[in-house]
Amino acid sequence: MINLIDYLWGYAERHGIRCIWFDGSPDEEPYSRLAKYNSKEILVNINWKHANLLPFKVGHITGHLEHNDNHLNEELLKFDRDKIEKNADLYAAGLISGYALKNGFNFTTYRELYFKFGIPLYLLNC
Repeated sequence: MINLIDYLWGYAERHGIRCIWFDGSPDEEPYSRLAKYNSKEILVNINWKHANLLPFKVGHITGHLEHNDNHLNEELLKFDRDKIEKNADLYAAGLISGYALKNGFNFTTYRELYFKFGIPLYLLNC
């Protein structure tokens, strides 16, 4: 997982996104709401209790920042927020799938790939 996180971190930095790791509580969210979408920074809790899901979360937030999403705008309709969230999920799945392909991981099904890297299985139906 460390190599995947390094890959995602490098990807983010090449796209002008700064990743900052913080030493939070295991129960604290994996990324801080202090992350400012307009400043292109991601604050990531290195102690989150679901460490296997960290790469997906980093990819998800990277997707939001790359698309300049305004998904936290309370005036958006739920449908629009859900669409933005799904697109960020798919972006993360694409980044992680690209990593697996570039690094010679062999999976017989997408389900195996998604399970291995903490990608939500609901995305298989998108």
